[in-house]
Amino acid sequence: MKSIANIIIDSIEEGDGYIWVVKTAPHISTCHKNVGTFYLACSQSNELVRDYKESNYSRIFWFNCHGMIVIHIDIPASKIIVNLKYEILHDRSVDITTPIEIRQEIKGNIHLDPVQLRAHLSNRFDISNITIQQIRY
Repeated sequence: MKSIANIIIDSIEEGDGYIWVVKTAPHISTCHKNVGTFYLACSQSNELVRDYKESNYSRIFWFNCHGMIVIHIDIPASKIIVNLKYEILHDRSVDITTPIEIRQEIKGNIHLDPVQLRAHLSNRFDISNITIQQIRY
């Protein structure tokens, strides 16, 4: 079910340009097999604001958008319900995702250790703006 929810979220993100993050743990039915509900929030919703220590890092802008997605998946009934709610449409966050070409190269060289993989990627791409976490993606 998680893979189905991920496919739905990827499609929504591609279409609307916003980034969606898990808000609470999914509710997986204990009574019915392959039935569950997933809850996500807009990554820039002020409902997700946390207390951060002072630093030089720039922070994203938070909005009172109340952006939320609820995905209910019922595989036995062959039914998926997606509810998307947004009170205001705001500026989208800056795209910091790992470029598709680099992701494909990582998948093709997953057998390399992290140091070897970074060296391999640096020979093929400009990875000056790519973090270790993005390589581990």
